[in-house]
Amino acid sequence: MQDYYILRLHKDLRIALEKERNRLYAMCGDRSLLAWEPCIILGPDSGNVARIIPSPPLPVIVKGAAQYTNGILHLPLADPAVLDRTRESLQTTSPIHGIFLGTVDIEYERTDLALRSLSFAILETTATFWRIGQERRLHSGKYR
Repeated sequence: MQDYYILRLHKDLRIALEKERNRLYAMCGDRSLLAWEPCIILGPDSGNVARIIPSPPLPVIVKGAAQYTNGILHLPLADPAVLDRTRESLQTTSPIHGIFLGTVDIEYERTDLALRSLSFAILETTATFWRIGQERRLHSGKYR
């Protein structure tokens, strides 16, 4: 399977989105809603983990109306360009710019979010499970 560079959300937000995804799973039964944690997928692991990873300017605003794009349901970023510098430093790209929810095409809406805390991590996947590998905290306007 593939490993991915991700931006990991604050623990409380991850838990809240997991609960909402469980509710959606109960409604439609699509197992993709139970796969992977809600996160911002930067792109496939290119093997080029930069020593300095630029953080997107915080807060990052996330729209509350989910979109289904390229086979992925996600909460889109208000300004997708905020990830450009981060993706560029990692030499990766992704067709979606938002928080991954699943791969099912359903309607989902919540209030807009302001992400004030993000961590960089590597999402390691296999055919049967996933885990978070190396993780680093990011700070707005700073490099780590």
